[in-house]
Amino acid sequence: MRTEILAFLALASCASVSASQRDITPVLQGTWGGPHIGLRVGALDALVEFDCAEGGFTAPYTVKGDGTFEWDGTFTRDTGGPVRVGQFEVREEPPPMRAIYSGVIRGPIMTFSVKLEDGTTLGPYALERFREPQLTRCL
Repeated sequence: MRTEILAFLALASCASVSASQRDITPVLQGTWGGPHIGLRVGALDALVEFDCAEGGFTAPYTVKGDGTFEWDGTFTRDTGGPVRVGQFEVREEPPPMRAIYSGVIRGPIMTFSVKLEDGTTLGPYALERFREPQLTRCL
């Protein structure tokens, strides 16, 4: 009886997600790029590269029927600057912060913004599927 209840609850939770959202993990995989942004999507996670920061989120990548999405992830600011070989310079890396990546996908074009846990919003960014990112690294 307990197994049947657990199976029913699992199916019910899947049905509620699939009714309003669909998993597009295979469709999203690959390289997406645009000005000041790059996105590399794998089967299990995604890496977002900004000019002076990086972030990421994990699969499944679900979107609503209208192409909009909201994915929880992380965001880490880069400190910039070259590291000298042979020096014992210690730089404190900023900790990752929670981020919400939200936007819309229309065919090969994705537009998204990032809302950080401190309330800062970055973007919107426009990315195109199979396009390399156009990044300007911070120094």
